[in-house]
Amino acid sequence: MTTLDTINTDALYVPGLRFWKKTTMTRFALVAQNANGAVEIWHALRDSAIGGVLAHSPRQRDSYDLTTTCSVLGGHRFSRESFPGYTFDFYPLIRDGRDDEVLKRLAEWHDATFATQAVAS
Repeated sequence: MTTLDTINTDALYVPGLRFWKKTTMTRFALVAQNANGAVEIWHALRDSAIGGVLAHSPRQRDSYDLTTTCSVLGGHRFSRESFPGYTFDFYPLIRDGRDDEVLKRLAEWHDATFATQAVAS
């Protein structure tokens, strides 16, 4: 089984989108980011079945919460989290070791979230 800390962020090149990883005391995360914002998937250090998808926006958006300290974009930003998104869209790919598909799905989520076209249709 793959975990987010073992995924090769260079496995997929998407022009205008940067993939990077971070680790905290409680979780591993993988981020797709550009000037429009970032989408982060994360899972617990000890159980990759427990995770979420977190969108980070530099601008206010409907149904997004203001965060006082954004660990991805820095400063005051806006965010929205989805636990079912992780469970249904990402966990099966992570569990099956499909690293390139995890990155592609993350890029698609970024496109859908920020209405950009980093991924060709």
